[in-house]
Amino acid sequence: MNISFISTARYPTEKAYGVTIEESCAAANRLGHISNIVTIGEDGFDNSGNQIRGINTKILNLLRFVVSRRKSSTFTKVAFSFSSIALALRLRKVATSTDNLILWARDILLVYVLQLMKYQGIVVLEIHHVPRGVNAKLLQRISNSNLVLITTLTRAHKIALQQTLKNERIAICPMAVPTSFFIDSSEKKSSGELVIGYIGKATSSGQDNGLEQLFPLIKKLSETNIKFIFQFVGLESSAVSRFTKEIERLAIPSNLVSFLGNVPHSEILKYLRKMDIGFVPYPESPYNQARFPIKIPEYAAARCAIFATDTTTHREILDDSLATFYSPEDPSSLLSEVLCFIASDPKFAHKTAAAATWAEDFTYERRISDVLKALEIDG
Repeated sequence: MNISFISTARYPTEKAYGVTIEESCAAANRLGHISNIVTIGEDGFDNSGNQIRGINTKILNLLRFVVSRRKSSTFTKVAFSFSSIALALRLRKVATSTDNLILWARDILLVYVLQLMKYQGIVVLEIHHVPRGVNAKLLQRISNSNLVLITTLTRAHKIALQQTLKNERIAICPMAVPTSFFIDSSEKKSSGELVIGYIGKATSSGQDNGLEQLFPLIKKLSETNIKFIFQFVGLESSAVSRFTKEIERLAIPSNLVSFLGNVPHSEILKYLRKMDIGFVPYPESPYNQARFPIKIPEYAAARCAIFATDTTTHREILDDSLATFYSPEDPSSLLSEVLCFIASDPKFAHKTAAAATWAEDFTYERRISDVLKALEIDG
């Protein structure tokens, strides 16, 4: 098959969507397909050697310039909408509607415009969040096409979409982990102290990720004689400033917390090798209901003990044999679990090993093959 992964935003990028596109394209090529990435910009190659096919017109360059100097969120949304429409119009001219070509996108408006222009090729549309407003209406119309396969991240979101769209043809396509992240237990590098960590942003699409709830735990740990460090990897600069003030307010020794800003995805494994516990602190919310955090399979593959908030979504992805669930409102109970880990409770070794095996079902090769299977194509 020929597969073109579409990015209507900046590419290459270290943002999660960019990592997913890059790894998915590379996996498709390894499986023997002919794949590339179509985006706004110049032709070239990314860090994985994937071919980038740039659709670079004057109007698209102008939109990029305007967006980089955005004044409001509404203005930015309008600019990106124009970008999606312009890219769809250009795609319609260069993409041939054949049985052996798949366009793989995450942009509802782009796919809708392709449909309006009578594009007759196969399209895979990834839905990572619950669509609202205009996007919900456009998705309803898109879902009527037999040429479009809609995918989502979790079973709960799949059921919700099936009920809303009255369409059973929705596939689950969860986040994945690069094969390089799978390490043997002997490869874990101990620094002589307990390394607890979180990898990611403080907010996602304007939604709070619950990191504030971790500081009472850090405070309680600081009052013990345990040698530890808590690493936050990938935070926004505004979050670092805010959390530094929180550390001062709680009188937590600054040497016990490390803040690292943007880190290239290729360097994440370096931190995971040293991390003993990885946190997934996301709260229960409609936004998180459709979410499959990429850090979960990454923690699992790198043999980090997973501590996750006890939410419906996290319970759907994981279970008690793979992770330790906690209530953010009860830092004392959470501290007890961390102390059990430090005391080498055998249950944590069993969970870590089981999670590493579980993560083997979440490779990018598996992700590509499962979608092609849903399309009834031999992957």
